[in-house]
Amino acid sequence: MAKKLISVWLSLTILIFSSISIYADEVIQGDFFLKNIVINGENIVNYQLSDPVLVYKNRTYIPMDTEMGSILGFDAEWDNESRTLKILKTDPTQKNVSDRTVKNNLEGSRLTAYYDAEVIAYTEAQKVDARLTGGQADATASDQDSRLIAALQAVFGPFSLFEEPDGSIAAQADDGDTGEIEVPELTAVQIELKGQPVLVKNAIVYVPINAIVSCEVLGWSLYYDDYAGIYISTDDEIDAASYFNAAASRYYEALSAYIVKKNPKLKMSQAFGMVKYFEAYGQIYGVDLKLLMAMAQTESTFTYNVISSANCRGLMQIKVSTGRAFGFTAEQLLQVKPNIQMGAMYIGNCLKEFNGDSVKALAAYNCGTYAVKKGKYKTGYATKILKRVDNIGSFIASY
Repeated sequence: MAKKLISVWLSLTILIFSSISIYADEVIQGDFFLKNIVINGENIVNYQLSDPVLVYKNRTYIPMDTEMGSILGFDAEWDNESRTLKILKTDPTQKNVSDRTVKNNLEGSRLTAYYDAEVIAYTEAQKVDARLTGGQADATASDQDSRLIAALQAVFGPFSLFEEPDGSIAAQADDGDTGEIEVPELTAVQIELKGQPVLVKNAIVYVPINAIVSCEVLGWSLYYDDYAGIYISTDDEIDAASYFNAAASRYYEALSAYIVKKNPKLKMSQAFGMVKYFEAYGQIYGVDLKLLMAMAQTESTFTYNVISSANCRGLMQIKVSTGRAFGFTAEQLLQVKPNIQMGAMYIGNCLKEFNGDSVKALAAYNCGTYAVKKGKYKTGYATKILKRVDNIGSFIASY
């Protein structure tokens, strides 16, 4: 049987922007990104992501995993041997996280930082026009390797590739009419990391978002606000700044300013961190953010490392014995995040037990559920806190 020859011309333009690294690999700590994440107008809750957005050296890193790829619109492939990450632009297939459950406890991660890694972005999948005698067929290919081969096989059946003397790539097939496949020019751009490392944990690769948005191939835009967080647009006709929520920015700034007003020893950045923990754990355990803030103000005046004469600890003044019953150590109760989590969990349980009755729930938090069930409790503690909830609301409104 005569063999047919199918010639394939590939033109690949690679624009290289690279620098030589002088750094060695190192294990680092990536911190959980507490601020809001808005992608194409959708609020993405970080603790609902399987691999959360992280912060390292004041840079925001996004996971190049399947979940984020579906939201942002990309396929990514990491080659650990060559330390190369290939990113192929695609269309987003979902607007938000499909499974909106708590997947992480606002925890950071230990990762390996690769300073000599390369990140290459490719254009989105191109149409391959397959012209045959007596007909025309279309296939899809993304680049010059496995995807193109699969596309050619779909049109012509089994074949083998080899290089012609002139440098073109040819395919030899057993059957089919002689034809040509013309592949549009592909552009691959090596993303300039500017000394920032690529972070890797368990085959999940993290890349600094500021480097990715600088790549024209992807066509993304980024807007950042100190309080409202990051806004990303993957539509080259919609600027990320158009999604910015100025009211949200003022809201978080006002809450932070309230905390600093009550405890001037704190910086705004510290207060903002507290606000975001109050918010996140309030959402997880069904407690209003302002209620948690009012409790912390009453219990400790927003002092995270205070220990009372009764050995109650931290912002929410948790007894060591109570903390241990919920899995928290005495040392953890003097840290902002675990203390707020413990306090939110406990008052959340009290609210459930007393069917949302804030007065009884707060009294139980203060003197125990047994006393409340027996009717032997006072309402002064709850009254003070609920008044402070109103004060926080008034402060926000006038800020």
